[in-house]
Amino acid sequence: MQKIGTAFYRHLQLLATLGALLKIALVLSRGVLGLFVSGALGFGLYVMSLPVALSIWGYGDSLVALLLLTTSIGAAVGSYITWFDRDFKLGIHALLLIVALICALAGAWLGYGIGVSVDHPIWRPGIPETSATTMGAVIGASVPLFAFGLYRAIMDPRL
Repeated sequence: MQKIGTAFYRHLQLLATLGALLKIALVLSRGVLGLFVSGALGFGLYVMSLPVALSIWGYGDSLVALLLLTTSIGAAVGSYITWFDRDFKLGIHALLLIVALICALAGAWLGYGIGVSVDHPIWRPGIPETSATTMGAVIGASVPLFAFGLYRAIMDPRL
């Protein structure tokens, strides 16, 4: 009888370990999806708003503001969409979105500063300001929501 109880207990331990590993894998895959969606929305919002801004303002410093705002808003909304949880109250949703927006704007600002200072060789395609700003906004928006999602996954007893 002792062997049956010990074997059953080992199987339960194995299932609990597999469940914990699957939970961490789910959080990591959700984080990767968040990076992709926030990058696509951030860059896509900038590309879609650029012709309108050029027709209204022309070239100048307003395009830098447009780049920072559109990439940070798109990245924050994209990251927020992937970490959306229906169990939260409206206040927590608003707080998460505001934190994502602030962190995305800070990341976009830092990314733009890095992108401007980079020497860009002519053989490499792309605009360094745009790509660095987008990456900064995506990382800035995704890190706090990923950390919160990982914290919830660790603290949540459910699978």
